[in-house]
Amino acid sequence: MANESASIWGDQLEEIQQSLEPSKHWLRIKDGDSRKLRLLGTLLDGNMVRGWLSFGLDSKPIYKHNRAEIVPEMIGTDPWGKSQKIWPFWCLPVFDHAANNVKLWEIKQQTLQQRLFDLTSPASPNPQWADWRTYDLEVKFSKSLPPAQMWQVQPYQPEALSAEVKQVVWGALQGLKMSELFEGLDPLEEAEAVEQPPLSTPSPFE
Repeated sequence: MANESASIWGDQLEEIQQSLEPSKHWLRIKDGDSRKLRLLGTLLDGNMVRGWLSFGLDSKPIYKHNRAEIVPEMIGTDPWGKSQKIWPFWCLPVFDHAANNVKLWEIKQQTLQQRLFDLTSPASPNPQWADWRTYDLEVKFSKSLPPAQMWQVQPYQPEALSAEVKQVVWGALQGLKMSELFEGLDPLEEAEAVEQPPLSTPSPFE
């Protein structure tokens, strides 16, 4: 009979526990969450990237510039034994007001991408929303709603960040290279590991 005090996870218990802990560098919005965010990057300033995402045989994410770079031999399976999907993704740094820090936000949900694009598109009737770096967003997720409505995005009125938040934001963005995501690295972690020069002024969030 098995030892009743022993864990079914054996000597891998600690490793599994650590793997399930959310990374301090990544934003995770769960069912029922509502988060106030300031998006900090765009394709123009280089602090946002887009490409294609899947999950490998080791269940770790695979980020590539082009869909053709993700070949079937690289892709793992989902919990039901089916091959992982390949998604178009966006990734950029955001300031999470609740956590008071900068995180990376990976966006692969098409409905959410569409909401963000419609908000900032040149065709939008509200030009005040053209640059999401100038205002906060309330982002809500609920599985109880129909699929097309699960993600809700509501902009706040444009407002400059406080001096304290600017310091946190500008400090995190110093040395950030979002292209490192395609090298299998964590851009925020890499930026933290490099000694940065004193903060320059003005920041892009004045």
